[in-house]
Amino acid sequence: MKELDDAFAVKKMKTYKDAWRGNDASSNALQAQKDEAMLQILTPDEKFEYDLRRSDAARRVAGWIKGFRTERGQNFGLFSRP
Repeated sequence: MKELDDAFAVKKMKTYKDAWRGNDASSNALQAQKDEAMLQILTPDEKFEYDLRRSDAARRVAGWIKGFRTERGQNFGLFSRP
C-alpha cells in the first residue's frame, strides 16, 4: 500500500494548481483511479477501514486522544458508517 500511496501522492501534487483555481476535476479523477487501484489489493471492507484510519478526522482525533487506548471494535464505534 505504501508504494501505491507514494505513487498517487506525486500525481496528486500535480493537480494542486488546478484545484487551487477551482477545478477539482483532475483531483477527483485521480482519486477515482486510486480507489480503483486500491480495490485491486484490498476488499471493500479493508479499503473502508484503511480510508477511515487515514482520514483527516481520524488524524485529528488521534492527536486529541494521544495515549488513549481502545480495542479495535471501539474505534469503529467512534466512526461508524452512516
